[in-house]
This record gives sequence, structure tokens and C-alpha cells, in this order.
Amino acid sequence: MNQISRSPSNASLARIEKRMQFQRSILISLLSIGNILLGYSYVHEWYGVLESEVQYWGYFSEVLGLLLLILAWMPHKGNFTRVILSICLVIQIPPIILWFIFHGGEITDYVPAFSDQFVAHWAFSVPHILLAAMCVYLLKLIKRNSASRLQFLLTFLLTGLVLYLLAYLLQFVSIFLN
Repeated sequence: MNQISRSPSNASLARIEKRMQFQRSILISLLSIGNILLGYSYVHEWYGVLESEVQYWGYFSEVLGLLLLILAWMPHKGNFTRVILSICLVIQIPPIILWFIFHGGEITDYVPAFSDQFVAHWAFSVPHILLAAMCVYLLKLIKRNSASRLQFLLTFLLTGLVLYLLAYLLQFVSIFLN
């Protein structure tokens, strides 16, 4: 009996790659929606009156979510997508730690007589943990070749510099608006 080798053809490989790209786009879209909703909850003080830095974190999370939503449906997911996913991963770490640290305590700027008595609980870190896990998974899915490591580092540093300058500019503008 003659055995026929069943190696996949180029057309079937292209279909598989297209399906995987679609699945990555769906996952990045879900991550971006999660970032936007989580940022919205901090911006609009769902957890009581909070520090202004917490609201800025919410705005930053919303902007990252919008960027990811745009990048999700780009045909080529390269260094910039990986940089945004890495930043998204890094900004989830402080809220995870802080929800555990402040478990059982009030988190508000006001004195207890005027506070809304919101008590922190570690369970509020679960959405951050899920978003961080999705970021790690997506970073593993998006292929990286050895030649692009320097490119990734440069893109990461340039993005960080741009974000720093943008934050400085917003701080400068807010001084004049108040």
C-alpha cells in the first residue's frame, strides 16, 4: 500500500494563519474593551472619591484600550502592538498590589465623617489580574523574531518618552486651567 504524505498545502496554511490572526484580533479587542471599562470605573469614581492619580490611571487605561482597539484590526501586529500590550501589562501591577494592601480599609480622600464608607477588598484586583493574564498570553501569541528585539526596545523607549512628555504637557496645561 502506498502511503500519501498529508502535508498541508499553502492554501490551508494561509487559512490557518488567517484564522489565528482573527482570533488574536478578537482577544485584543476583548482586552481593549476590558481596559476601557476598567479605566471608566476609576475615572467616574465607582470606588468612592479617590486620589487624582487614580483618575489619571483610569484615563491612561482608557487611552490604551482605544489604541488596542485600533491596533486589533490592523493586518500586521508588530512592535508597536507589543509595546502597547507590555505597557498594558505593567500598569495592571500597581492596582493588583494596592487592592491587596488596602483590603478591609477605606480608600477615600475625605475625612470619615464625609466619606462614603467604601471598603476596599482584594476581589477588586481580579479584573486587573485577568487583563494582565490576557496581556501575557497575547504577547506570547504575537511572534517575535530575534532581529526585531532591538527594534522592540527602541519602540518601547520611544513610546515611554512620548508618554512622559505627554504627561508633562498635560500637567503644565492643567496648571493654567485651574
